[in-house]
Amino acid sequence: RYLPDNWTPIIEKDVDGPSSLPLELDSEVPNLGKFSACRRVARTIYMGSAPTTAAAQRGIEDRRVKLGCVMPGESPAVFGDALRRLAGVATYLYQDGPRYWYSTQPTVTKLADDRAEQLKRDPDKVVHELDQRLRKDLEKKGNFKRIHPMPQSGQDVPDDLDARLVVLSIDNPYSKEPENLSEVAAKKILESRGNTPRLYRNTLVFLAADKSRLQDLDEATRKYLAWESILTEKESLNLDPQQVKQAESQKKSADSTVMARLPETYQW
Repeated sequence: RYLPDNWTPIIEKDVDGPSSLPLELDSEVPNLGKFSACRRVARTIYMGSAPTTAAAQRGIEDRRVKLGCVMPGESPAVFGDALRRLAGVATYLYQDGPRYWYSTQPTVTKLADDRAEQLKRDPDKVVHELDQRLRKDLEKKGNFKRIHPMPQSGQDVPDDLDARLVVLSIDNPYSKEPENLSEVAAKKILESRGNTPRLYRNTLVFLAADKSRLQDLDEATRKYLAWESILTEKESLNLDPQQVKQAESQKKSADSTVMARLPETYQW
């Protein structure tokens, strides 16, 4: 035995074994399973990178991975596909440009994916983040005298002659279904202000999230929050400089995606 015992669960999960990820991928994709492509790729990376995890330049290049897998008569493209699929979902497989290696520490990408998935069970965090972003964007009033972001009831929207934009929360999205949540919420605000019937109803314009686009916005926001939490905990997670750099880059990318999808979801 030349490697410490903490490599055993990594091998069983991400390299080879009856419950390993490469075996699962080979089983799901017949073209890969025919050659045991994912298992061969995983073994090649493991054999080429595990003994040198402390080296200044970690891992082996993708072309050497293919070279270590392919047999006469086989297509290198099959193993390139296997490498791409494996790198996208493996827990302990790292990538830096064309180089790949296994480590005993889970990748920050996997950690971010897990945290983004966990946020599905905590939708209030996503709603809060989007509300904050919307309020900031709506500081620019445009042609409206006033804008009312995410009112809780008609009481929050004055009844007067000024044209006003009422922006509904993502909890009240628009869809083509009759009596959808946005129409119900808008109707309540339109008909009354508190216990008093509203007089100037034609001064209100309502803007709601498109339900069909809300899923993409929710996914992007969860990814942003996941990367943000990882950077907040970078010291307790013991991230190395390269992982911090990766997390910062991914957070910036996720932030840009949210900024792009927000106006796509709230569009005229």
